[in-house]
Amino acid sequence: MPTNIMDLNALPEILFRTIMTKKVLVKESDGVIMIMPVKEDIEPQKRLLGFAKGAEVPDSFFDPLSEEELQAWGL
Repeated sequence: MPTNIMDLNALPEILFRTIMTKKVLVKESDGVIMIMPVKEDIEPQKRLLGFAKGAEVPDSFFDPLSEEELQAWGL
C-alpha cells in the first residue's frame, strides 16, 4: 500500500518497510516512487550519454579554468 512521502511522521515506517520487504511504493502528487535498498558491495556502473556513445571525458576536463579561460567566459 503506498505511503505519502510528504508525511514526515511516516519516514520511520517507510524505512522499516523498505528493510523488511525490500521494496516500498511511496505515492506523491505527481506519481509513485519505488524505494529499494542498495547493497554496499555493488560497483557503480559507468553511465554513458546516448548521444555521445564512445566519447570519453579526460580527467583534465574537471581542472580549474585558467585566468584567460575565465575572462573568455566573462567570469
